Amino acid sequence: MELAKKRWKSPFPGAPWLGIPTDNEVGPYAGEQGTRRAVIVVAEDHEDIRYVLKRSLERAGHRVVAAADGAAALEAVREHRPDLVVTDVDMPRMTGLDLCRAIRADDDLRHIPVVVASGSLLPGDESAEAAGASATLLKPFVPAQLLALIARLLDPAPRA
Repeated sequence: MELAKKRWKSPFPGAPWLGIPTDNEVGPYAGEQGTRRAVIVVAEDHEDIRYVLKRSLERAGHRVVAAADGAAALEAVREHRPDLVVTDVDMPRMTGLDLCRAIRADDDLRHIPVVVASGSLLPGDESAEAAGASATLLKPFVPAQLLALIARLLDPAPRA
């Protein structure tokens, strides 16, 4: 069976407004529309949000390593050498901004794109950019927005 034709079960049945197809639709697997399969570390202290992010990214064909705080995420980044990191800001042990700074300070990791996804930042807040974030996504957002941002960061070549 081709991967792109495989049916998948949405965590939000019948909620395409969240950017996730219903159970009768084909999921946005990696390889469709030029998106490549990636290893992604997700740092989020809220279990329910971490679950939705993990499932959405996995359903898009990515391999996800989830961490409940910034310190665990930094360990995961060092161990797995991901293609991309998605992090919340306000977390125990190490904030997402400190995680981003630690990644940028490490010569072996600084090339990894970091998406800061947070509800504590306001539009125009430059703290994520100052910490070295590749992009900022303000909560609440739908999974489709995150997937589009990840596709852009993983394939930064300009389109004609």
